[in-house]
Amino acid sequence: MISTTTGDSKTQTVGRLTAGMERQLTVTGMNCGGCESTVEDALSALEGVEDVSADNEADTVTVEGDADEGDLVATIEDAGFEVSA
Repeated sequence: MISTTTGDSKTQTVGRLTAGMERQLTVTGMNCGGCESTVEDALSALEGVEDVSADNEADTVTVEGDADEGDLVATIEDAGFEVSA
């Protein structure tokens, strides 16, 4: 699942976020806090990522900023995890 939430809580699917927008991705394979940190650190290094939070229990990663969706997915997969649609 890839979605964005604007300040008024409307959700839309987009390929690129604008600054301050939030996207939640479903990520499988995270089993602990270390996995969360791996994903957060990898995504934080991307241009356009303002904030990132991973939750291994919910299998979600929340990203704020204007990073390209393809870059987010590729970075998570390069870190050893899977992004589900």
